[in-house]
Amino acid sequence: MFASKGKADLCIDWLDFRYWHKAGIGDGQTVQFSICRQFRLNITTLQHSNAPRKMTHNLLKPHLIEAWPVNVRLDAPYQYSYAVHSGMSRTIIRITTKDGVVGLGETPQAHDAGMLNNETDRVIDAIANRTPVQGTADYWRWEHTEDATLQRACAGVEMALWDATARSKGIPLYDLLGGATRLELPCTEYFAPRVGRENSIGEIADYCGSMAKDHGSPWFEGKVGVLTPDEDIRLIEAVRKAVGDDKMIRIDANMAWSVDTAAYILDCVAPFGIENIEEPVGSIDELVALRKRTKVPFSSHDVDVDSAAHHGVPDNICCDPATCGGIGGMLSLIDRCERLGIGIWGYSGDLGVAGAALLHILAARPYADQPSQSLLRWYTDDVIAGGPFKFENGYVSVPEGMGLGVELDEDALARAVELYKKEGDYDRTDSYLPLPRF
Repeated sequence: MFASKGKADLCIDWLDFRYWHKAGIGDGQTVQFSICRQFRLNITTLQHSNAPRKMTHNLLKPHLIEAWPVNVRLDAPYQYSYAVHSGMSRTIIRITTKDGVVGLGETPQAHDAGMLNNETDRVIDAIANRTPVQGTADYWRWEHTEDATLQRACAGVEMALWDATARSKGIPLYDLLGGATRLELPCTEYFAPRVGRENSIGEIADYCGSMAKDHGSPWFEGKVGVLTPDEDIRLIEAVRKAVGDDKMIRIDANMAWSVDTAAYILDCVAPFGIENIEEPVGSIDELVALRKRTKVPFSSHDVDVDSAAHHGVPDNICCDPATCGGIGGMLSLIDRCERLGIGIWGYSGDLGVAGAALLHILAARPYADQPSQSLLRWYTDDVIAGGPFKFENGYVSVPEGMGLGVELDEDALARAVELYKKEGDYDRTDSYLPLPRF
């Protein structure tokens, strides 16, 4: 962050510290910060560079793209503030190069398969002409377009190209990304009201307690904003009692609350040691207002790190490769979060291909060391050989082998394709409840 060239003493507040480099406190200086207000920290002789880490590898080019829309059910639908989630609808991608090297990719929407199969040339052209704008809110975009389907399609193909390139070199993907710093990644258990399973406060708390006892799970994240505010307070208290004082608890409100409701609940649950609240309210302005009333850290799926640095919220970003335009985009996002002091961890809900990509990315970036979200305990199937990733004691192993380290299970893929044909897309917006709810 800084190289030694003299000293300066500064006193700044936390928000200023998070984007000091924009104010021209130059590279190549040694500084000592004494951070005011709630934070006290000394930083000396740190090397800084605003430039992103260089990606020195040329990815292979796709010759053939195949894509399938798929569904995988969860073992029970779970509720969140504005909908019920029954499973994952995704697009699985397989690319083949002219030399016959195969790579796998995944996008977060099943209908992306239509573009990949019917507008292949457009996707390939967009990838070939990628001109990301580093250092802006659009740095992960593939071309100057607002077509979200094209963005996701390109991200999925890019994932497959990373896989193919690593396979062609006979190495795991994490070696192509700079090398693994760890091969076991922390992931959370998840809790929520589930249809036909844990519905009451007591049942949800008992479930969490059993995960801590039977699987050694140290990290938990769960849905709030489904129950009433006072019920949510009792739920968090019950979960804390069930898992013990040494376990991490995060909660996710999915924008269910007004500023006043969020401030009330977060004040009431303060004794229970909440590590983070995701999307307590529905806009950045509301998040700024809420920050004045609570010290609980916030997270969001919005990957605009410049906005986060400018406003001082959210404190953390939760994302997956597709949100960032692919593997390269997520690597850049993590590096940028590190420079700005913004936390980052992985998003739940992907199948095994994108899940493997996330694990390789996090293995190669030690800064992103916080537990990622995980619904793995609830998966009934997957499209990869061996089925869903397993985890114990809060950790998931990075898949070993060339590239992503996973292969398609053709029978499982056929099941998932057939399930999509039968049940349609799980990600329907026509049944969403209005927000905020409370």
